[in-house]
Amino acid sequence: MKKLVRLIMLLAVLLSTVLGMSGRVAAAETDSITFTLHKLVFPENALPEASQNDGDERLKDYDGLNGVTFDVYDVTADFNRLLDESDDQDAKKVQSELQNMDVSNRNMIAQQVTATLGDKDGIATFLLPKFSEGKDAVYLFRESAAPSDVKSKAADMIVALPAFDAAGDFLEGPIHLYPKNEITQPRFEKEVLDQQLSYQLGDPIKYELKTRLPSNLSLYSKYRISDQADPSLLLDAKSIKVQIADGPYEDYQLESSDHGFRLLFDLTKLKEHAGKNVTISYTMTLQDTNRIDHEIINRAELETDFDKIIRERKVKTGGKKFIKVDALKKNQTLAGASFVVKNAKGQYLQGGENAYYWTAKKEETDVVKLTSNKDGFFEINGLSYGSYSLEEVNAPAGYLLSEKAVSFEISENSYTFSKGILQVVNQKTTSTSKQPNKPSPAQTKKQTAAGPLAQYPKMNDSRNLWFIVVGGSLVVCVIVLVFLRKTKRSE
Repeated sequence: MKKLVRLIMLLAVLLSTVLGMSGRVAAAETDSITFTLHKLVFPENALPEASQNDGDERLKDYDGLNGVTFDVYDVTADFNRLLDESDDQDAKKVQSELQNMDVSNRNMIAQQVTATLGDKDGIATFLLPKFSEGKDAVYLFRESAAPSDVKSKAADMIVALPAFDAAGDFLEGPIHLYPKNEITQPRFEKEVLDQQLSYQLGDPIKYELKTRLPSNLSLYSKYRISDQADPSLLLDAKSIKVQIADGPYEDYQLESSDHGFRLLFDLTKLKEHAGKNVTISYTMTLQDTNRIDHEIINRAELETDFDKIIRERKVKTGGKKFIKVDALKKNQTLAGASFVVKNAKGQYLQGGENAYYWTAKKEETDVVKLTSNKDGFFEINGLSYGSYSLEEVNAPAGYLLSEKAVSFEISENSYTFSKGILQVVNQKTTSTSKQPNKPSPAQTKKQTAAGPLAQYPKMNDSRNLWFIVVGGSLVVCVIVLVFLRKTKRSE
């Protein structure tokens, strides 16, 4: 019997404890109210007009933004003080005065970062007391941190309890708040790596695109990056590399042509990389000389539902025109003169239609030869800016081969500048200026073996032989006459 009594007493104590706890929980729930914050995001310049927040869930269909930090401060005493000091007791006016107030010496009572809740982004939930020091509580909700592409922080929200909906009915909770942000236009940059003033035919040119993914990709149904170049630039499609943050990324479709490409991204897979940096690198080659002294343009484009951002980069290549003329008669042009090109290092230009290179010897099979046409003109295209020279390897018919190199400069507009055509002269061959034919090695050897007599006229020359016979006869006659005269004198 005693055991039964003890058991009943123990159950009574437990029951009272449970009832007390449930009462305290019920009291806590009664004394607190839930605030559900929906962080909304809009494209730049598409932010809706500000309106009075009535705590209702009226903006639930807009996109939310994760990663935004909100702090909560109790400003009940400040609100009531300003309300008592005001003449018209206008609560809305007092709420406006509390916006942007200095909270540097105050302690926040709660902090949350917006995140995904269920199928909604940008959600933060606060459970806060309804009363503060015996009065209806007033709270300041302030955005303290946001992703880098947020244009500006949302305005402070001042919520004074009790709250009422648009119809004037009392709200028990949850109370829904809708701070708004604009996402700035995405950063999009295009660079030429190791940029030079000019390029040579066949030079590879390395490009790089950089952007940052929007913080909330759920706003977008289209995200494309493309690049289209002048036909003088040939794309190496295999060189295209995409990186997100510090790692390679391959979840995209590539459409490419000889002079450009387009990347189509899978937004469902791209979403997990929101807010991260994207780098796209690729190489194009200068393949022809159709744009001498003109800008060779390469145009990149970022296209989304809200933006079309274009970035251009320009490169150049140079050239020079020449005219071959007579040294004394500058209006007399000369055809058929051939030259090779040397750079400042003394190397010779080699190559074909699509690329140049330089070697130490001009005897290479791919040496570039420039030949003057019937009007005396010739030119070199597709060289980078700098100092060069011409070395003549074939002279025009009837002219001396020039032994002196012709220096020239390639610079901006040196090809298209009409007065920049450089005259290259040749001296005409004459009896006094004709260069003697050098004896062959065999002839030199024969003359050396024959000795000094080898320099006299050949004996089988008939004219030379007649002169020798007549001259010899005259000499003999003179000798005979002299001898006879001396004989007579002696007698």
